[in-house]
Parts: sequence; structure tokens; C-alpha cells
Amino acid sequence: MLQNTENRPLCSRPLCYIGVCNVGTRPTVGGHRRTVETWLEGFQGDLYGKRLTVDFYRRLRDERKFDSLEDLREEIFRNQEQARTYFGTQK
Repeated sequence: MLQNTENRPLCSRPLCYIGVCNVGTRPTVGGHRRTVETWLEGFQGDLYGKRLTVDFYRRLRDERKFDSLEDLREEIFRNQEQARTYFGTQK
């Protein structure tokens, strides 16, 4: 069973992934509609059009517009490390 650093059980479903998720308008790429984008640690495949359950455990930061896609990418990498630390997993 997946647990976080406080040793609390987090997922009792048959298949669970840790990840980071953005719920927002994607201002760095000029988005205007609210979307949900989730990165799943270790997942390989295509989930577009699939129905998923996403549980939120900790807010990492507010959405903001980055100066470049590279700046956004670096921040996402930091967020991924924060998620790994929170869930007690390693890359």
C-alpha cells in the first residue's frame, strides 16, 4: 500500500501512481480554458480520453506564467522531486 512520509496509507485501489497535477489554464503556453494535467511517476502509455481518479494530497504551488518553457520544465522537475519526497519514493 502506498504511504506518505507521515506513514499514512494513501491508496487502497489495485493500481496507484504518485504524481503531480496542474489544474488551471496553462498561462505559459497561452491557454485560456481550465484543464487538468497529471504526470504519473513511472507510467508508460497513453491515457488521453481515459477516465481516471486523481486524489489530491498536498498543494505545492499556485499556477503562474513562466518566462520560458525551460523555466516551466525545471519547476515541474522540482515539483516531481517534492512529490517523491512526500511519498517517500526515489527516482
